Amino acid sequence: MKENLSYKQYIQGKFDILEFMFAEKQANIKRQEAQRNELNSQVRQVKEELQALKEPHSYVGDVVNKWERIKFQLKQIQKENML
Repeated sequence: MKENLSYKQYIQGKFDILEFMFAEKQANIKRQEAQRNELNSQVRQVKEELQALKEPHSYVGDVVNKWERIKFQLKQIQKENML
């Protein structure tokens, strides 16, 4: 009888250890998933920024006349003259 009881305690102890290890692994997986999602969002932001930098830039012009506070006449600079 005593041998049967100690065997049950041994099995229960092993079971508890395995449950603890399983919970620890699950927490580790969730942490790694959150870290992966954060890194993916950072990569996405960098890609979007890079794409925005690759878009054609606007051309610069010289101010010819200023009519009002916010109205100007501009002279467009040729593409060849720009760097």
